[in-house]
Formats: sequence, structure tokens, C-alpha cells
Amino acid sequence: MELSVVRIHKTTSSGSRPWVQARSIVQPDKYLSQCPFILLNEEFYPSLSEFPIRAHDGVVAMTLVLEGSMQQTDGTGNRWRLEQGDADFSTDRGGVVRAETAEEQGVRFLHLWVNMPPSLKPNIVQRQIVRREHARGTSFGGANALIYAGLLGSALGPYESPWPLTIVDISAQAGTQFSLPLASTERSFAYILSGAVELGRNEVRLSRGNVAWIERTLTPGDMNLLRVRAVTDTRILFISGPVIGEHASGDEKDATEGSAPPATMPLATSGLRSCTLRPEGPVSSCRRRYAAIGKASGEGVRHAVPESGFRIWASQSGRHFF
Repeated sequence: MELSVVRIHKTTSSGSRPWVQARSIVQPDKYLSQCPFILLNEEFYPSLSEFPIRAHDGVVAMTLVLEGSMQQTDGTGNRWRLEQGDADFSTDRGGVVRAETAEEQGVRFLHLWVNMPPSLKPNIVQRQIVRREHARGTSFGGANALIYAGLLGSALGPYESPWPLTIVDISAQAGTQFSLPLASTERSFAYILSGAVELGRNEVRLSRGNVAWIERTLTPGDMNLLRVRAVTDTRILFISGPVIGEHASGDEKDATEGSAPPATMPLATSGLRSCTLRPEGPVSSCRRRYAAIGKASGEGVRHAVPESGFRIWASQSGRHFF
């Protein structure tokens, strides 16, 4: 089936200039509706800067360089350099990596935290750097994609995450139309890095800085399609992963039960307000028995939630969640 966009919001910036310091894309206080994703930040630092990049106990952390480069070092003296298009994946017991930019240029990068079930949390530091040239290149109907992790269609990215995770950087010229194959039960979102695009069966138009959460169905094993049309030359970061504890039973539920760790890294101003939630039947351990108001009634009906900063598109069956 073709999927719709069910929730949208715009990122928030810290400081008076939008590209300085941090731009908050996914915020930890919305974890119930975005599990397993804890946070995603876009950060910019000018040349000759030094700054920390924080990790947390039991999360998959990713740093993807969008522009420029930086040198990083950990507490044991290891040093490595990340250039444009490189991604640094790590799982550890928490800590801080020190980073610095060169004299000739600054750096703009994305920093992501993904939660894991307690049974998968490592006891040692594990780090893998995926260079741009090693990311899996593929195409979808004229759009070019770099897959850093996970499986999209028949293309498999090089990073093998402890918890299933798909991270794709997609570029498309104006007028390009294509569809992305998505696993039915995974939680997925798209972040518009540049340009303008229409996403989903409901043709939601998004521009630079917008975040779109994609409809899910509840039948494991199905594959669905997300329709994409580039209005202008567009670059999109697409991220997907299973909801922790969903479709598990018995001991598996006990093993995967868990909440998001606290976010200790500085974030941009938390101006976004989440959708109103009310207690309902069990959906997953991650959601803590919450479901969003407005998920049923009327095929493609658009529900405006006044106390939230976004709209919800409901499905007639009432069995599609975000």
C-alpha cells in the first residue's frame, strides 16, 4: 500500500542565527511517539572551533558530516578525521568525544541517538566509520541514494547496527518522482536538508528544516511504498527502525522493555509542542500504553490538533500509527 505522512513539524534553532550551534530536529521529550529515536541535532561550528560530541550509555550514536570536516579524539588518545559525507557510528558506555575544526573551514553535521533494548547494550566501546565512498550507492526512479546503514529495497548499507537501523541520504533533481520501499511496522521519518518535496499519498509539501513522520501498518513482514516528488532540487535524510518491544511476547517483552535514557547533550530551544496523548490499549512497550488522539475516522481526513504544532492524517481503518 501507499503510505501517508501522519505528522510534521519544523526544527527549532538556538541563538539568533539559525545555523549557528544547534538545530533540534528530534527532541528527547517526545520519545513516546518517536521510539526508538531519542534525538537528532544539526550543528554548525566555524573554523578553529573546539567542541564536545556526547554519547550516552546504551545508545547507537551517529555523527554524519554534511559540510566541511573535523578532527575527533577520545579519552584514550585515539584520533580520527571525518570529511564531508563520512559517518561515525558508535555504541559505548557513555562519554565525550572532543572535536575541532580546521583553520580553513568549519563543519556542519548531524548527530543522532537511537535507543536499544537492555539486552543489546554493549559493555565495550564499538566504533565504525563509514566513509562516503564506502556507503552503498543506489537509485530509485532517478533519485540517487547513499545508504549508510540498513536495507532499502535490495541495497544494504555497510553499518550493522545492534538494533535494526536504516539511514539513507537521498538527492533528487526537480521534477523527479520515485517511491521508497518501507517495512510495514518500522517507525520512519524524513528530514529535509535542502529544497522542497511532496511526500506520501496525501502529497504533503515540505521544505528545508521540515520533519515528516511516516504512517505505519501493524502487519509484520509487509512492504509498503512512500511516494516522493522533488519540487526543486532536494536532499533528504531518511531514517527508519523498529519500535522497541512491539510484536514481542513473553521473555522478549521483558528483555526489550525500557525507556529512553536522559539526554545530557545541550539541545536547541524546545519550542515544539507534542501531540496530545491519552491512555489507550497496549500498542508497544515503547509507547507506554499511549496512542495518539485522532488516529481513526475518515480516509485521508486531516485532523488539526490545536495544542500541537502539527497535523495528523488519519486512516479509515484506525490501525495506522506514527
